[in-house]
Amino acid sequence: MGRLAEEMVGQLSEAASNWWRPGAARSEVLGATREVIDIYARHGSLFAALTETAAYDAEMRAMQVEMVARHARPLEELIESGRGDEVRDVHTHETVAALSWMLQGSCYHLARGADPEQLDRLAEAATSIIWHAIYPDGRS
Repeated sequence: MGRLAEEMVGQLSEAASNWWRPGAARSEVLGATREVIDIYARHGSLFAALTETAAYDAEMRAMQVEMVARHARPLEELIESGRGDEVRDVHTHETVAALSWMLQGSCYHLARGADPEQLDRLAEAATSIIWHAIYPDGRS
């Protein structure tokens, strides 16, 4: 399971690398969020096994924590570099952790077995929450 999880983490990291860029438009964030959700949805069984095993297996838990942290790093960098004019003044680590675990948990509960319309709505909802948590009002 570890090798397959690493492959999924690689796909998530690649998608997340395009996720948060200074000056990104909301439509770009939505597209990247949908791509991350699609990866979770495509690998639903593996993702569920990893999440459920992590509850009692320290090695799997560490892998899951690293997976979430790895695709959250670009957001931490964005907040730190854009604080003030481009990004809200938020507690970086706590905000990123809350948003990352929110998305991971949402995908675990809502993306597995969802149809494309449901995945679109999930991406729109997650993007809205993330956008308003990170970017100042009036930015589009």
